[in-house]
Amino acid sequence: MVKEQDLHTMEKSLLDFRRVYPMKRFKVIITDDIDKENLIAEIWYNDKIIAEINSEKSQLEIEFNNNIKELQLDLDELLEVINIAKSKLK
Repeated sequence: MVKEQDLHTMEKSLLDFRRVYPMKRFKVIITDDIDKENLIAEIWYNDKIIAEINSEKSQLEIEFNNNIKELQLDLDELLEVINIAKSKLK
């Protein structure tokens, strides 16, 4: 799992090979992880990474960070951002 980092610093240093899809409070970042074979989608909420979607196995998988327990998220917004991330990985 990706460790929580300062989003602003991370975007500046990695902008050349990341694709960022911003929304109101959410952000989807499609990126390459050196530990994984395929691209991953990071889901950010208010400058905190809350989940990662990957396709390392034959299907897409989502892994939530522990910090999501502290948040109350709008279900429709979360489902929308998951679907956006999913469509970018296909």
